[in-house]
Amino acid sequence: MKKVINVLLIIGISILYLLIVGNYIINNSLYNVISNTFTSKRISSNIITAVYNKVPNISIDKLSDLQVKLEKSPYIDSISKKYIDTMVEDIKTGKPSRVNIDYELDELVSSMSDEFSKLELVKIRQEINNSDINSVYEYSFNKLVSNNNSLSIFILKVYNLTCSYIYLFYILLVIFIVILFIINMKQKLRIFGITFSILSVVSLIFMIFEKQVLEKKLMVLLNESSELININIFYILTAVFVVLSILLLFFHNKVKE
Repeated sequence: MKKVINVLLIIGISILYLLIVGNYIINNSLYNVISNTFTSKRISSNIITAVYNKVPNISIDKLSDLQVKLEKSPYIDSISKKYIDTMVEDIKTGKPSRVNIDYELDELVSSMSDEFSKLELVKIRQEINNSDINSVYEYSFNKLVSNNNSLSIFILKVYNLTCSYIYLFYILLVIFIVILFIINMKQKLRIFGITFSILSVVSLIFMIFEKQVLEKKLMVLLNESSELININIFYILTAVFVVLSILLLFFHNKVKE
């Protein structure tokens, strides 16, 4: 019975570990992917078009510098976050809704106050309002969700699940670890050595899957050739787990002798 409980606890710890680290990776990579692939260039292009329409005598060099500045703005990331959160909800209906990004657009326009007069900024903002800025979200949604892209839908659903229950996952992880410790008090070094060994294997399997399957499919889906997901945390954690498992099993054998 004790062995069965240990196995179930280790499986639970492994699943929770993947969900928690997966949430961290999605939070740190998904926004960047959406921003770099869809949001930054398209939003900034809309703003640049509005600038050119209202200030036609502006130089091409100034427009180029302005676009680079806009693409690097933190408000572009805020828009990407809103897009992702809305996508999670719109998956249920299969239709893109209208995303309110007025605040972010106001801030993006305000960031150009050194380049233009107040009157020009007002005209630029009005021109942006007249443009179909929401088409950026519609394009992103249709590309990622509407075309039955099961991979992107799965990633968005995992993101929604982990964000909704992340604190519960942390609590369960702590509870499972405490229970594992209590019921294996006499052999705690051995059981945790085994647990860390299994976690390192789980990390290794995920890294292989991510590189050989997930990353390649995302590159095809998003038409990108560079790395999209940063999983450096898995490399670090795998190394830590391997070292800990070796040390714990070594000390267990020493104590046993």
